[in-house]
Amino acid sequence: MAEHKAFDAKTLGPSLKEQVSKANELYFDVMATKYDHDPRQKMGYFHPNTRERYRRFIRINLGVIKDGGVLNLGCGSGFAMDVEAEFGLDSTGIDISAGMLEEARRKGVKARLIKADAYKIPLPDASVGLVSCFVFLHHIYDHEALFKEIARVLKPGGLLYTDYDPNFYCVDRIKKNWLLGKLWERWENASEDVRQTEEHFPLEVFHLADYHDKMVGGIKADLIERALKGTGFEAYKVIAHSDGVDLRQPHRGRLPRKVLEWALLCAGVTEYAHRAKNISVVARKSGALSY
Repeated sequence: MAEHKAFDAKTLGPSLKEQVSKANELYFDVMATKYDHDPRQKMGYFHPNTRERYRRFIRINLGVIKDGGVLNLGCGSGFAMDVEAEFGLDSTGIDISAGMLEEARRKGVKARLIKADAYKIPLPDASVGLVSCFVFLHHIYDHEALFKEIARVLKPGGLLYTDYDPNFYCVDRIKKNWLLGKLWERWENASEDVRQTEEHFPLEVFHLADYHDKMVGGIKADLIERALKGTGFEAYKVIAHSDGVDLRQPHRGRLPRKVLEWALLCAGVTEYAHRAKNISVVARKSGALSY
């Protein structure tokens, strides 16, 4: 493990919002060539079910989406942009990391790829049919500012789809359970993220980059709903789910998720929304919401 001087977050920017953004740029530039090969990602959000949920959402809303195309925020190396290509959609990917965008190009992603901050999307007002994000919300410090910018670029009736962020209420209950908490800590500390981060910069940079995961503990559904309501979305739903193929049936999912949920149920956590580890958000700027 490399030796690092005492870390001062102000070297990344004057505000916490700017520090989180800069930490993400640093972290993902380092991880760009390794991210797709991390076994944890393959077991997690790279699972085919994530693509299938997205595929079903696009299929249901294709008429709305085709009119303006797709903006994939935090597109990274291009995960799920192949799903957009299946439907012949016009796609644009934006990421703060030049390294991740270069990896997307190396993989042959044909969409327009732009290096930019999600708080300042370089697209015109009312120009996009769908904004999609994967494993993204927990990397963002200010969700209200993010949703306001997303609402700006969406056409009237435009859609927002996010998936695979950690559910605070589930993670919190895992950590408070003596056995599950120990297993969780061991899993987190053994991650490739931690090892790769420590080789290049202080671990605090990784924690800032994963702000709502490592420093807050996950995404809080009630706060996301409040932010969506305050930024112009007419219809929205935050869905805790078990990593199945259909958000309309969130309880149906993969065996590892159901085992975790069963363990939490045995520990007295009776509310499903506090046992399901993953969070998805679907929203519409105006009009009825279908998913």
